[in-house]
Amino acid sequence: MEYTPSSSNSLSAWKVLDYEVQMFLGTIHLRRLSFIGKEPKAQIVRNALVESSLLHTRILADIFLSRSTYPDDIHLRDLGFDNFEEDDTFSKEIDALDQAYGKSKDENSKCWIINKMLAHPTSQRSESYDYSPVFSALDDLITALINHIYSIVRRPLPFPFS
Repeated sequence: MEYTPSSSNSLSAWKVLDYEVQMFLGTIHLRRLSFIGKEPKAQIVRNALVESSLLHTRILADIFLSRSTYPDDIHLRDLGFDNFEEDDTFSKEIDALDQAYGKSKDENSKCWIINKMLAHPTSQRSESYDYSPVFSALDDLITALINHIYSIVRRPLPFPFS
């Protein structure tokens, strides 16, 4: 696969990706720790951590799947990956994420769950929701893509815990 870093747009896209990767890996790390107490106020911290993790999961899925039609949204090509489809491993990782994430219109897909149960004020929501199936389905796939992308460009991961 050919990686061609180029313009200032690419540098800006990498800054965004670095931040999103740092937050994604950081929230995974924090979710796996049991440092938050059991008192009621701690529930706010737990919820904020889960919501932050879901937000960064959603953003990375949007970047890696390059689905957005907004002209200023970041896609893999903006990071310098013009021919990522030619790399079998990369292509399979993208396909696996695409299958696991699903489409926003497919009720109960991981994409739909994040959109409806987190990001939109909809009657589908309630006071609690178990996101563990979303994390189980997506965390490892996104982490594998992150590792693959950063190894291709020989760039260190922007988070020390991985």
